[in-house]
Amino acid sequence: MRLHSLRYSLFIITTSYFYMRYLHLRWLHLVQEKCFITQVPKEGWLPSSACLHSILTLWLWLLPMLEIWMMGTVVQG
Repeated sequence: MRLHSLRYSLFIITTSYFYMRYLHLRWLHLVQEKCFITQVPKEGWLPSSACLHSILTLWLWLLPMLEIWMMGTVVQG
């Protein structure tokens, strides 16, 4: 049983690392593509709808990983 929980923990840690790495690279790409502006309008900067959509999408990708991590913590704990 201990070996099974060790394998499960290793799987969660490895999956989490690569998933978070992917999200970080994806976030950088989205921000550079959608949110980066070169000219600031006189009224001030407001994020575009594409930028807000990108940030929301990132959070929606992150939620399943948090759920898996929390389930692993409850099972281990």
